[in-house]
Amino acid sequence: MDIMGNSISKLCLQYAPAAIAIVDMDMCYLAVSDRWINDFNLNGVEVIGRCHYEVFPDIPERWKKIHQRCLTGEIMSCEADPFPREDGGIEWVRWEIRPWHNERGEMSGIVMFTEVITAQKNLEFLNKDLESRVSIRTTEIEKIKNQAEQACRAKSEFLTRMSHELRTPLNAVLGFSQLLQMDNSSLNSDQNEAVDQIVKGGKHLLQLINEVLDLSRIESGNMDIYLRPVALDVMLRDISSMVSKLAKDAGINYVLGALDNLPDVMVDELRFKEILINLLSNGIKYNKENGSLTLQVRCDSEDYVRIDVIDTGVGIEKKNMHAIFEPFNRVVSPHDEIEGTGVGLALVKKYAELMNCHIGVDSQPGSGSRFWLTVPIVSRVSVTN
Repeated sequence: MDIMGNSISKLCLQYAPAAIAIVDMDMCYLAVSDRWINDFNLNGVEVIGRCHYEVFPDIPERWKKIHQRCLTGEIMSCEADPFPREDGGIEWVRWEIRPWHNERGEMSGIVMFTEVITAQKNLEFLNKDLESRVSIRTTEIEKIKNQAEQACRAKSEFLTRMSHELRTPLNAVLGFSQLLQMDNSSLNSDQNEAVDQIVKGGKHLLQLINEVLDLSRIESGNMDIYLRPVALDVMLRDISSMVSKLAKDAGINYVLGALDNLPDVMVDELRFKEILINLLSNGIKYNKENGSLTLQVRCDSEDYVRIDVIDTGVGIEKKNMHAIFEPFNRVVSPHDEIEGTGVGLALVKKYAELMNCHIGVDSQPGSGSRFWLTVPIVSRVSVTN
């Protein structure tokens, strides 16, 4: 029976982008597409007129039953059917089988459509495997994150309790030692020196407690920051009046750059002052004898003003640059007698980030350091906190 009555129909079937085979009621081939020949490795094999079961003698019984059902008029399909390969692998096929009828409406055979979807199926398996791994990893990360948050909260609670527990007796020690300083007529020189050391050590310990407490508040998200417009020139003059005396006492030449026509900045005034005082104090503390310390401001952007604190001190080794803003990590020599808590610059960076500022440092060992800070200008930021 010639079911492909014209050349156009033959061409359409031959070059169809799917594997198609048309068989009669005896499962003998009437027509096939090139894709059918290629997909089932039938190149050079004459199939027209031959029985499907002769061409594929090892076809499973399951398929014969499917063919028989379709030869009675049933339409059957499967979106993904695994076929074992000779090499032991699996070939995945999407297929559909439906009856065809002659011009008189009589059942005349079946049409088989198949599409090899092994690549798509393997990709689907890979995606599912990846999704499973991502899900497992996400669960692990979430668990680690929760544990870290619990540990952070526990640490913050511990530090808060400990700081209060320590501050009460420490304040008492400081109070009594300061009274002894005020009325030292009954003390000899050695005793006076001992009292001075008590006061000095007590103040240092109190500073450390306060800084650790502030750091724990920031890490736990409990630090309140109040952003508002601040006159930068006024603030820098106030800070410089305090710092210049400290620099003079230390034999350091303090230089304040031009403050003309500076814009207002959007900061938390108290925390911003702490940042600058910390940077300037370090510039004095880690400077060389008869060195210099410079505070300068420039406005190179419409959005930010840049503040530089430049010293002529010992500088920072390149290998230590990454740790300069880490808490409890002092990069000075362990034999150096310069006092410090190792928390100050960590707090400075945290404060800066909370105020949408950026901070960094450039340094040359033996020549000094330049700490820089970019601060948002009021006119370019929202005044809504």
